[in-house]
Amino acid sequence: MGDFNFPEINWVTERCEAGPNHIASQFLKTVKNCFLIQHQREPTRFREGEKSNTVDLIFTNREEMAMECGMMAGLGKSDHLTLLVTISFVCEDPPRLNRRNFRKMDSAVLRGALAGINWQDELSGLEVDETWTKIKNKITEAIEASTPMSRTSGRKGKTWMDKDTLTIVRKKHKLFRRWQETRDGQDYQAYKKIKSENSLLASMLARHQDQMESLISY
Repeated sequence: MGDFNFPEINWVTERCEAGPNHIASQFLKTVKNCFLIQHQREPTRFREGEKSNTVDLIFTNREEMAMECGMMAGLGKSDHLTLLVTISFVCEDPPRLNRRNFRKMDSAVLRGALAGINWQDELSGLEVDETWTKIKNKITEAIEASTPMSRTSGRKGKTWMDKDTLTIVRKKHKLFRRWQETRDGQDYQAYKKIKSENSLLASMLARHQDQMESLISY
């Protein structure tokens, strides 16, 4: 879904007004070869004195996937209309997997397991590949002895929170825990500063979410 900027294509007849070597013709050919379905038929771009064009397109690989398509006024001063589409799809949660929980690793057990290995005896007479396999297996055994297993929740994170936002939130919690432990004035000021930054960021995210929801429910 997006602005593909191929006004040469008539999506009602699925023909291109340009020559066979034109990029628009090649694009239309690729769409057909990939068995994609283009759902937007009415013009989406209007500019005074120019011919209206269908350049904003909606593609799916199944016809029933786009249940309903509509249009509304463009955002700001844009001469493109805003497309509204209701999509039908199944989103499966990722499977729960077993993995090592390194946060609960017993470092003393790990060091003890590795310290008890006589590497000279273990690696004596081995070729390069055999040496690597032996080292890897010994380290794996030490990890298995010192690190418990845990299962992933399979739940998705907050899709609206990007990496930078998540970093700020985690930093805020870290500084709060430090201040709780020390009750130091400087630690409190550091926590207070990141807290104000976090509040401003949360406010911006909330306004952005409200704006998007109002547009969608228009």
